[in-house]
Order: sequence, then structure tokens, then C-alpha cells
Amino acid sequence: MSSHPNAYDLLKPIIHLSASSLSIEAKLDGMLQTISGAFGSDRCLLLKPDKIIEKGFLSHLARDKKPLWVEEGSSFQGGGVLPEEEDFLRPSFACIPLCDETSFQGILYIGFSKKRNFPPEEVDLFLLIAKEMGAAIRNAH
Repeated sequence: MSSHPNAYDLLKPIIHLSASSLSIEAKLDGMLQTISGAFGSDRCLLLKPDKIIEKGFLSHLARDKKPLWVEEGSSFQGGGVLPEEEDFLRPSFACIPLCDETSFQGILYIGFSKKRNFPPEEVDLFLLIAKEMGAAIRNAH
């Protein structure tokens, strides 16, 4: 696929997986593979709450519940990055907390080995996908 996936072509399999009778692990694995393939990422992971280390940059994202976009032309200050988190620092990456007003399900991480931009359409897609992934996790519980 191109570096700018068609929203419908990406959201259709994500929603189909979310509504399927598969286990939550199979749903999430399928979603992550779909995202990675659509965007051509090098890494696409769901960082579960129990794997996020206190005092690191990921724990700050989880607490603040705000996405982080590191793209071409921007710089990541890297404050609070623990040695265990250094592998997540790529030339470009996004971390999107999966949460609602009352719960936190993890962080959607997508990383790229080359610098790239996240156009507004892609940001919107990532945010919609994160909402759907969060909903799938909540529904499974």
C-alpha cells in the first residue's frame, strides 16, 4: 500500500476485526498487522499498561492521555526516557494512548526507521483506530 492509506480501506478491516468473534489477542494482532501494512511501519505494537514502566516517557503519556507525534522536522527532547524505552525512539514515531474518561488500555505505538511526516488525515486515522482498539479491549473485558 502507499504511505498514505485510504481511510475506508484501512478502517474496514479494523472494524471487521473489532466486531469479530476472535479472541481479543487475535483481534489486536490483526489490527496491528493491518496498521503496519497500511503505513509501511517498521514496528507497530500495543504497549499494555502492565508493560509501561513508571517514571519513563511512556508512563507520562499514559498519565497525560495525550498522543505523541515525532516526525520529520520535529525533535523529541527525550526527557525521562528509560534505558528500557530507548528502542522505541525512531526517526519518526507515534504513541497514542488507548483510553476514555475512566480507563486506560495501553498505548498504540507505530515506529518508522526513516523520517516522515504525519499529515492531518493520517493523524485522524490513527486516532480513530486507537478509539476502535480501545473499544475492542473494553468490550472484551
